[in-house]
Amino acid sequence: MHIAFVDSNPVGLNALLAAKRRGHEVTFVSSKQFVEFLGDLSAIEARGLADRIVRIDASRDEDELFAALSELNRKHPLDAVVTVLEYCASSVARCAQRLGLAGTDPAALSLAQNKAACRDRISASGLRSVGHFVVDTLELALVRAAHIGYPVIAKPLSGGGSILAEKIDDEDRLRAYFASLGKQLALPAGLLDAISPQTLLEDYIDGPLLSVEVAAAAGEVVPLIVSARKRCIDEPAIELGTTMPAPVSSEVADALRAYAVEVVRSVGLDFGIFHIEIILSEHGPVLVEANPRIMGGNMPTVFKLATDIDAYDLLVDMYLTRAMPVACRDIVPIQAATTRMIGAAESTQVEKAIAPHWNAPFKERLAGWRFDVSRGTRVEKMDSSTCPFHFQVVGASAHESSLLAEWIIGQTARATGIKLRSSSEDYLFR
Repeated sequence: MHIAFVDSNPVGLNALLAAKRRGHEVTFVSSKQFVEFLGDLSAIEARGLADRIVRIDASRDEDELFAALSELNRKHPLDAVVTVLEYCASSVARCAQRLGLAGTDPAALSLAQNKAACRDRISASGLRSVGHFVVDTLELALVRAAHIGYPVIAKPLSGGGSILAEKIDDEDRLRAYFASLGKQLALPAGLLDAISPQTLLEDYIDGPLLSVEVAAAAGEVVPLIVSARKRCIDEPAIELGTTMPAPVSSEVADALRAYAVEVVRSVGLDFGIFHIEIILSEHGPVLVEANPRIMGGNMPTVFKLATDIDAYDLLVDMYLTRAMPVACRDIVPIQAATTRMIGAAESTQVEKAIAPHWNAPFKERLAGWRFDVSRGTRVEKMDSSTCPFHFQVVGASAHESSLLAEWIIGQTARATGIKLRSSSEDYLFR
């Protein structure tokens, strides 16, 4: 069967690998809007991940993408069109619908991407949500924030990666936040285009951040796994890592799964694998965001480590069969796994001579490591939930793998002399 993948980040290339591993024909559609995520596409060619590469200007442009996919379909009939990127998910879904292929309902996908409209929908369905306002000027923001009461969360009405998301404690910080919106961001063109000029102000809800991966197909909605998310102590909008399964009680996990399934049904996300982020408040689960795409970043890697199931295998099977994969119905973790960003609290340069074999005490526990620095290496401040440096560890329990990750962060800070972002670990106390 023939499946086309539209744009990707480096981790998402494993979706192409999953399709090739199963003997499918693969086309990769690469747009200039997001090619910066992958560079020159040499990794796709070197690893033999695609039978062909189609290059276009803008995957967020439905008409251009549809023209390219229609021509591809004429020469090599398509069985599915998929993307792992939320930023072009809407145009991909509309094109799939026009081609008569499986995909998420485009109206539901657009609803999920509009964070305010999504909150309005789940509230109307009787699900717990938070107070919020959409603003486009500082003057209106000051009025609305005073109405909600500080602290508030400010973030783009649509966007991703916690970019421009910030906890605002007072009026001075809100003024500074709006002043920063005029600065040019060093991001791929497509991501910049995806960030709404409007700002969403939300009531700040105290509690740990968790997420539930939810699969939907053929009228069935199934929760896959509950994850605990590590958040920065100083800037809670910045996510530092994930532990699967979440170290919470079975009662809490059941409540989170039930809430996430109801969110998916309420929004109308009818086909795909979705990433539902939730705050566990003192009153119960509260939606943060309903992301209408498969889990991102290093989460698929953690999912595989924890369950021995490849999330991309599930995604490929779902799109090609248009049915719920059997493996989705009974996922039982075989161990715990954690991914952790190694993010600098401030931009700096490594001044210390790093001792050889400094990581020997924990090296054998690592399932992945990406942080090779030496004296003189420049390390930029981690100011969003994306970071080039990270690692993965496994453990017999969620508590073990999660706390081991924080111990490794401490060892790394001492070895390099870099002040690193600290995690609140608040989910351990629920």
